Amino acid sequence: EGRDCRLRCVALSGSQGMDQRDEQEAALSERCDILVAMPRHLIQMLKFRKTNLSRMSCVVLDEADFLFTKNFKEDVTRIVQSVRPDRQVMLFSATWDEQTEELAKQVIQFQAAHICVGSQKLAACKNIEQRFVQVKPEDKREQLIDGLRNFTFNCENKALVFVNSKDMVAKVVEDLRDKGLPAAG
Repeated sequence: EGRDCRLRCVALSGSQGMDQRDEQEAALSERCDILVAMPRHLIQMLKFRKTNLSRMSCVVLDEADFLFTKNFKEDVTRIVQSVRPDRQVMLFSATWDEQTEELAKQVIQFQAAHICVGSQKLAACKNIEQRFVQVKPEDKREQLIDGLRNFTFNCENKALVFVNSKDMVAKVVEDLRDKGLPAAG
C-alpha cells in the first residue's frame, strides 16, 4: 500500500519559456529532495547560483554511456564534483563498453560495484532480424518508410524504431501514420 512519503521532486528542463524557467527557479529555492535534470540545464542553474548541490547525497545517471560522451562528460564531471564527497553515484546503461567504464572511473573517482543484468556480451536474440542500412541523412525518413512497408506487420511481427528525442518520436509516428503504417510512440 502506497503512502505519501513527503518527498519533494523538482524537474529542470531546458528550452522552456521564461514563465516555466521562473517556476523552476522558484521550486529550487524551496526544499528539494529529488532533482531531475538534463546536465546542461543544471549547470546553468549552478552557474547563476539558483541552486547548489552541497547537501545532495546521491547522483543517478541514466543512459550513462551517452552522458559520458564528449558532449556531456565535462558537465557531468562538474555536477558530480559539486555534490558532497561521501556521495553515492548510480550509473545505468543498456550498453557498457571499456571506454565508457574508463570515463566513468574518471568522473566518479572511486572504486564502484558493477551489477550486470543478463549477459555482458552484446548479442541479439536469435529470433530478431536486424538490418543495418547506411543512408544519407536527407534520405533516412524515406528509407525507414520503405523498409517498414516491406516488413509484414501481424501479431507476431513488430518493428522497434529508436530516435533521439521526444519531439522526434512524435514526428516519426506522424510520418508513418501519414504513409498508412501503424505506429505508436
